[in-house]
Amino acid sequence: MKGRGSVLTAFTVMAAALAACGSDDQAAAIDGGRTKPANVLLIVDGSGAMVDAGRLDRVRDGLDELIGELPPGDRVGLASFSQGLRPVVPIAPVRRNRQRLRAAVDKLRAGGRSMLYDAVVQGYGLVRELARRTQANAVVVLAHAPDAGSATRFGRLRRLLAAQRGSGPRVRVFTVGYDSADGSLHGALALLAQASGGQPHSAGADDVEPVLRTIWSEL
Repeated sequence: MKGRGSVLTAFTVMAAALAACGSDDQAAAIDGGRTKPANVLLIVDGSGAMVDAGRLDRVRDGLDELIGELPPGDRVGLASFSQGLRPVVPIAPVRRNRQRLRAAVDKLRAGGRSMLYDAVVQGYGLVRELARRTQANAVVVLAHAPDAGSATRFGRLRRLLAAQRGSGPRVRVFTVGYDSADGSLHGALALLAQASGGQPHSAGADDVEPVLRTIWSEL
């Protein structure tokens, strides 16, 4: 029996080692070989339109998959928006807040109008306060509904994002137009991303995780 116990212990240790290797491989794949740790705020559309067609449920699933793959050294926070930005999880190292992020994703709710531009400028400000040249600083915003009356004007926001180049650590904005055929939404998101030095993306109902993985490799 003693020998059998030793064999079981050996298998347990081996399984744990293989799991750890798998996690490291996933992290290496998602960051695309990036040398700087990420410093990112994920901002998710929480407006009422996200309730329709199970959009928010699919976003939750995609975010949960992504969070499980994030490198432990990256710093990540979570916020949602409708009629204002709602910080949910402060930006912190993934090794400390992975489970907190997953729990918060599960509790995301939707309702109200989309104040997209207000959310982007507020999220940009939060990341800017924590930005360092030694990090890949970014806001990643996923939006389904176009802006519906933000106090922040589009032109002002675009100029703000463009003006930061050469003035300290840069905070790039990566956008995801989610499950939407609205050309004005995609056009606005593209202009904001490009002004900041980031990249615009679009995602179908079930494409959230692969698109976010792509963004992580671009940071």
